[in-house]
Amino acid sequence: MDFQARKRIMDVFLGGSGTVNCYKGNETGSFFYTYQGFKFTQLIMPYGGNAQNNLYVMSKRADIGLRHDNAGDSRYAGEFTDSTAFPAFVNRVWKVAPIILRASGDEDLSLIAGQARNNHACLLAQGKGWPASKLGEVKNIVSNLGYRLFLQKISYPSNVTMETYFNMTR
Repeated sequence: MDFQARKRIMDVFLGGSGTVNCYKGNETGSFFYTYQGFKFTQLIMPYGGNAQNNLYVMSKRADIGLRHDNAGDSRYAGEFTDSTAFPAFVNRVWKVAPIILRASGDEDLSLIAGQARNNHACLLAQGKGWPASKLGEVKNIVSNLGYRLFLQKISYPSNVTMETYFNMTR
């Protein structure tokens, strides 16, 4: 899929407009589109090895979160962490939107730990479940994720009537 097609898909969510060229046999044409997008919704942009898409999204909205779909895969580590655009994006965005690392389970956990630390990740997701041999290392990584909001204990009344206020203590 070329960038113009990907741009149109992103514009559906972000809001945007553009012109699409169409070809059918020897005939050519174009059409103009415009989308309002989801302006009041927290969006998460997947990163799967194509930084061009993410750079476009970053230029459109400052509050888009990021989901790194190749966390811990060394083939994509440099582009995600070493390019000039991504660190600037991450340094700005993690304060207002989530940065999520997604792994498949076969990755280098030390690389994931570094990516989580350097990119202020708030969540580590994994589709297949972690092998038992890696659980200790995974627990160590996730213990350092997030925004550090912990609810240790809460108490509240056992009976509450509708439309009345009650106190909660921690």
